[in-house]
Amino acid sequence: MPIHDRKVVSVILEESERIEERFPGYRALLRDLLTDILQAEANHLVQSTRIQKTIKDLIDASARAFVDNQGSSGEV
Repeated sequence: MPIHDRKVVSVILEESERIEERFPGYRALLRDLLTDILQAEANHLVQSTRIQKTIKDLIDASARAFVDNQGSSGEV
């Protein structure tokens, strides 16, 4: 990974720690989503992928996890 890319990733990870923890694991969920999106983008650079659909699917899955967590904690 080029130095510039590493710096971008490290800034994203640092800044994610400032996000309000809305429920246990919220920050981790967002970090995982960001990691998955960055990986999808990297894959998109080396092979032809449907990046918009891939990112939409990743976001949808994270949204479902968020809603599931809200339901299990009694909050809506």
